[in-house]
Amino acid sequence: MRIALTHNLRLATEDNPNSDSSETVSAIIESLRELGHDVEVIEISESTSALVIRLAACKPDLVFNTAKTSGGPLERAFYPALFNSLKLPFIGSDAHVCTLTSDKHRTMQVALSHGIKTPRSRLVSSMHDRAIRELRFPLILNPNFTGLASKVPIDCLVETPQLLYRRLMELVNPFPEGIIVEEHIPGRDVSVVYLEGGPSIEAGTLEPVSYEYDTTQKSKCKRDVTDLGDKSTTFNRGAFALSAGVTAEQRERLVGSSREIIRLFNLCDVAQIDFRVADNGEIYFRRIDTLPAFGGISVILSAEGHTGVTSLRAVAGAIVESAAARYRLKDRAKGRRRRDKRLVVALTFNIKKSGLRRAQGDDDAEFDSPVTIRAIHEALDALGHRVVELEAGSYLPGLLAQAGVDIAFNIAEGFGGRHRESHVPALLELLNIPYTGSDPTTLSLALDKSLAKLVVSQAGCRTASFVVMSSAREAIPEQLAFPVIVKPVAEGSSKGINASSVVEKPDDLRKIAAGLIAKYRQPALVESYLPGREFTVALLGEDPPRVLQPMEVIFTNPQTKHPIYDFSTKFENQKVRFEVPADVNSDLRSALEDAATRAFAALGCRDYARIDLRLDDRGRVNFIECNPLPGIAPGFSDFCVIAEKSGLSYHDLIREMVTPCIRRWRKN
Repeated sequence: MRIALTHNLRLATEDNPNSDSSETVSAIIESLRELGHDVEVIEISESTSALVIRLAACKPDLVFNTAKTSGGPLERAFYPALFNSLKLPFIGSDAHVCTLTSDKHRTMQVALSHGIKTPRSRLVSSMHDRAIRELRFPLILNPNFTGLASKVPIDCLVETPQLLYRRLMELVNPFPEGIIVEEHIPGRDVSVVYLEGGPSIEAGTLEPVSYEYDTTQKSKCKRDVTDLGDKSTTFNRGAFALSAGVTAEQRERLVGSSREIIRLFNLCDVAQIDFRVADNGEIYFRRIDTLPAFGGISVILSAEGHTGVTSLRAVAGAIVESAAARYRLKDRAKGRRRRDKRLVVALTFNIKKSGLRRAQGDDDAEFDSPVTIRAIHEALDALGHRVVELEAGSYLPGLLAQAGVDIAFNIAEGFGGRHRESHVPALLELLNIPYTGSDPTTLSLALDKSLAKLVVSQAGCRTASFVVMSSAREAIPEQLAFPVIVKPVAEGSSKGINASSVVEKPDDLRKIAAGLIAKYRQPALVESYLPGREFTVALLGEDPPRVLQPMEVIFTNPQTKHPIYDFSTKFENQKVRFEVPADVNSDLRSALEDAATRAFAALGCRDYARIDLRLDDRGRVNFIECNPLPGIAPGFSDFCVIAEKSGLSYHDLIREMVTPCIRRWRKN
């Protein structure tokens, strides 16, 4: 069965109980794969739209979800609601149940109305709430909604009215949904795990598990209370030992109450039901966790251990079995060991939030649209590969390490600096994962247009004279002939280039350069304007690369004095048309191909690249820039248009781009 594992990944610098450590995620992945399932790993820190795209591309039979939002009423309900709207089967209770049980006050009220005993408590939203006067000290304070408790930096237990009001002053504003003030019951906290598909005492309930303090550790609270930050911090550092710790009669009552709660709240697959067992033997229901933890000192694993099964694989298998039965996926629940020899390909990308047509700005102009990502995924899938989509955000290192991929098809642009396009390739090299395209050195070198021009000119390619201005106050060399074109030195997709980029006077040059330097926080490249025809040449392969048909960018407005292929022209297709193959004689074609292959080799390009060229006033070919990470939006990007006119379908193009990488993988 194909299972999408959706989760929050905890960074090493975080202490967030609502996220999973990389060790926990890896253990779940390994467990599901040992059970024979095909696992797609999806970290949900990026946008919801990206998650929807990945789920749509993955088409899982079942979603194994451990992800939560950052607190509040929908902390556990948001993702189940999303999966339900996408008509995707998922493990665990539905959004309604998750919302209800996240509200501790309502949960206890529902239980109490059905004869299930709960501690005396009040929901307060003001430090002056008179209802709390009815309660007996000592009292326990908790934010009403599950998950927020770990963020409270104070002792949870108070013994005097003065301390109570002081604590409420600290809590009421940060937690407007209310604070549960509950009478403290001397005794111990006990949990009953509901694991519907696993070995159980009765109706899916496992052996009760109690918390016991390690007396060598100091808890935040002065008494036997496992609330607030204890479970997320002290607990996971080993401050508690786990044991059954209940009598046979108490065990029977705990199981009976749990069975009633399971029925009452319609819990599914897995849940943790928390009780307080008083020193006098009374049992009080406290709350339900519909998304209990699988990592650290897991209550689930500890409860399972009493049945003689301690592995996470057994727990994961039981959960999947239960969900599969509910959705009538029973024939696929046990999984099938992967027998095919498909390569697992990581598709690494940055997603464009605003589409190809942009109303304003160019911040993510180089990023790829969901349409492009889907097209690449489908092409790789058609080639017989299994694709894992990974958005190139801050969590990518952990995701790549867990995903178990063979190679990467990389189109990620990175986020900052003139070396940004090399971020993902450098990471892939660190992890020894072969990838498509040029290496980090080439990507960094080519993005800096001034360095690229220097290297290419040394290889015998003509290029327009230029200067780099770090400040608009710098002297302008006398040999720099006007008119000139001004652009950011390390941007792609014609960012920063518009109708005013070609200037004829030094004062205008300084004004435009100052604006670019301020906006893009990098120097401006100033080069003599080339008045001749403009071409772009696509290359595929290596040693030597295959040169595709040259494309000419033909400017259609004769009134434009200095036509250029600027940002708006590129993305709106205004004032230009494209001709492939370009109408050139054999000499010019040979010169274009020679300049492109020289530049490709000089810059160390690999697998594919697009070289932009322009003729000077004497008809000589000049190098403008090299893009070793060209856009591949189907039917839109220059690279794809050239490939199609050269007889390559989109699937053929993707095959040509990935084949050299597969060869490197086989040698790896």
